Amino acid sequence: MEEAKQIAEWLDALDRPNKQMLRAAVDGLIAALPNSPETGKNLQDLLRDSQRRNRWPIAYILAHLPEPPAESLEILLDALDNPDPDVRWAVILLLARLTEAQSTVIQLTSSLFATGTVTQRRMVIYYLKELKRQNEAVRQALLSALNDSDPTVRVAAVISLKEQDVDSDGKTTLLDLLMRDPDIRVQHAAAITLASLGSPSEDFLAALDHATKTGQGPLKKAALAAQRILQEKREVRPIRRLTSPVRRTPS
Repeated sequence: MEEAKQIAEWLDALDRPNKQMLRAAVDGLIAALPNSPETGKNLQDLLRDSQRRNRWPIAYILAHLPEPPAESLEILLDALDNPDPDVRWAVILLLARLTEAQSTVIQLTSSLFATGTVTQRRMVIYYLKELKRQNEAVRQALLSALNDSDPTVRVAAVISLKEQDVDSDGKTTLLDLLMRDPDIRVQHAAAITLASLGSPSEDFLAALDHATKTGQGPLKKAALAAQRILQEKREVRPIRRLTSPVRRTPS
């Protein structure tokens, strides 16, 4: 009886504005799911109520099932546009975990690049970054986002490419952003990312030199930071043996 009462209180808390109560309810219901099929059924009924004001916590809980309902993923993707950054990041971390079990998650998430709001598109990039994957699907999604109409999305994509194996075509695109993007934030990110990727081209080095001599404050600062990164990379050398190996005299 006490357990049923507690679950009822948690279900009620899912639609209340108190974040502390909501967090406790979500954690409690996730823990209760494996041993309470009735709780799962009640949650799925609540999820189907399209008039309900706050469905993302329900979707978040149900996503922890071995086979979560398809609608829960759609609601979580919608939650990437939630005005609360804590909600958005909680969803991103969950989606990243789900991706390990369901390869379709990355495909559905990437589709938001074409249909999502600016916030959703930016959060998808952070989700891809959270995956920490070196694969063609992630890389191409990030490279495509470099052409986004919103500068904050472009900045997020540029920064995320620091953790990818970017080929010469990708570096050329980043260099074009450094030299021609109308937003100084994108230019700044492109300079730092290109330097972090290493193996700088002559054109990139020339662009940095030009920016340090003629660029305005923010761009000049970014170029100097990029040059420092490159210098640090050049200063790292493999450790060499300081003494000759001991030669053994044949007995």
